[in-house]
Formats: sequence, structure tokens, C-alpha cells
Amino acid sequence: MLLWRQLVLLHVNADAFDAAKRAVAVPAESLGAILALEVLEHVDDIESLVAEFCRALGRRGYLLCGLPTENILYRTGRRLAGFSGAYHLRNPRDVLRTLDAHLKCRRVGRLYPLLPLFDFYEGRRAALELREA
Repeated sequence: MLLWRQLVLLHVNADAFDAAKRAVAVPAESLGAILALEVLEHVDDIESLVAEFCRALGRRGYLLCGLPTENILYRTGRRLAGFSGAYHLRNPRDVLRTLDAHLKCRRVGRLYPLLPLFDFYEGRRAALELREA
């Protein structure tokens, strides 16, 4: 199982960009990793975005995403921070369903295991798809 500590110690050559502000042409199968931390539940057209992630991921690449647990502790924390109303376009289960339709996903970590706030998932291209390519 991939541990959060291992992720922190990785040295990577990475570029970050805001896709809402500028389009970036990413060649097919050119990325080793995509990080989508606490964002996918806010995306309007998640199906298209995940399809684009799959197109851009290299054969051994992976998607690492973080999703809120939506438990009572999480909701209370949001209220205390001043957030109210609907703040997510979809719940984490819907996001995982979409990811599972395109990638082989598994949970790889949890922030604060006893009182979880966020779960982290790794998604990889399916082994069958890799054999056919």
C-alpha cells in the first residue's frame, strides 16, 4: 500500500496550471502522474475531465485524488470555517463511480484515520487496456 509519507518524499518535475484560465495541450500518454486533490467533487463535466486524464496518462501513469469524507466532523469543520450551503457538485461516491468507469482505483490513504477528513485514491489504467495497446 502506498503511504502518504512516501508521496511526500518523492522528487518530481511538475508543472501546475489552472485549466479554467488557460488551455494546455497535453500529448497523449505523456504524463506520469496527475494530482487532483480536493477538486473533482467541484468539477461540472467530470466525465470529460476523467476521459482527458486517461488520454494524457502514460502507460504506467497514475491519478492520485483526494476526496472529502463528508462525515459529521468534515461538515462541522466547514460550518465553523464559515462555509454554508451546497459546496460540492457531486458527492465522493459519484466521483469514485466515474473514476472506476475509466481507471482501476483503490484507496491508498486517509487523513486522520480515527476521525477521517479526506480519503486518497490511486487510479491506474486497467491491465487489460495496457495489454491491448
